[in-house]
Amino acid sequence: YYLDLLKFLNIDYKNNRLDLFIPDDIKDWSERFLKERGVNNNDTLVAMVPGGGASWGKDASIKQWPADKFASVASKLSEESKVKILVMGDLKDQESCSRVVNRSKNSTIDCCGKTDIMQFSALLARTKLVIANDGGPLHLAVASGVKTVSIFGPVDDRVYGPYPRSQNHKVIKTTLPCQPCYQKFKLLPCDNNRQCLREVREEEVFQAAKELLSQ
Repeated sequence: YYLDLLKFLNIDYKNNRLDLFIPDDIKDWSERFLKERGVNNNDTLVAMVPGGGASWGKDASIKQWPADKFASVASKLSEESKVKILVMGDLKDQESCSRVVNRSKNSTIDCCGKTDIMQFSALLARTKLVIANDGGPLHLAVASGVKTVSIFGPVDDRVYGPYPRSQNHKVIKTTLPCQPCYQKFKLLPCDNNRQCLREVREEEVFQAAKELLSQ
């Protein structure tokens, strides 16, 4: 939308790529952080962000895929793809992050609440893939040039999804007649107990992640 405003000024743009610049000292910090937790340069890292949606305040959880489903995908990925999982979020996400860490069959690296936003971004940039809900961390990952699998429910991914669109970014969603219920900056009452998110299958997210990791 913002780029389209340029058309009214007769300004042509050719590059719509997002870029996120991380200072060298923050990159160095991220390497130390990972090394202290047993990560070496040969490890393939996947970040999972089970929280998010802070801008929605008390309604943030409405945008979140169940943490148990994140844990299931984390277990399968670490078993079958031999990756190391970073579970990430801020202090408000500790409950959902803890559920993922505690319910994953294999060891995960708990990064929740341990970073500021630049450190968070540096860790995302160090991964090969980010699996996240609709929210800010998804867009940080895209701007960092990292492949993503994102889960959308009440929000229209055509408006708020990864930008620019790319084969490196897969959106997983259901197609219920009530979607999207976030319209004109307002969330409509949900009579389906977040069915749009509950019906997103772990296997679908896993297969999307596996495909991106294999590229």
